[in-house]
Amino acid sequence: MEQFKGIGKTAITCHTDHFDRIELIRYLDGSWGVRKNAQTVGVWEPHEEEECFCVFSMLAGLYNDQGPCPSVVIVRRKAAAAAAINCNQN
Repeated sequence: MEQFKGIGKTAITCHTDHFDRIELIRYLDGSWGVRKNAQTVGVWEPHEEEECFCVFSMLAGLYNDQGPCPSVVIVRRKAAAAAAINCNQN
């Protein structure tokens, strides 16, 4: 499936206690993917993003099996920088 999506852009990178590199990938068509140590674990269509985020959370060690899957929040760097500047000006 990944070969049909093209080159994805890394949205988030995490490193686990076991020295694994976990990446959340965003593709141009809006779909998501997860890589572990540069190997694709899976690719999800845009409407399946919640499942992708759950897999990413589990692999990254963020998953809490006592409750619902945690949320993954993605903020573009430019948007976050602009928000910080506006906050500092007020």
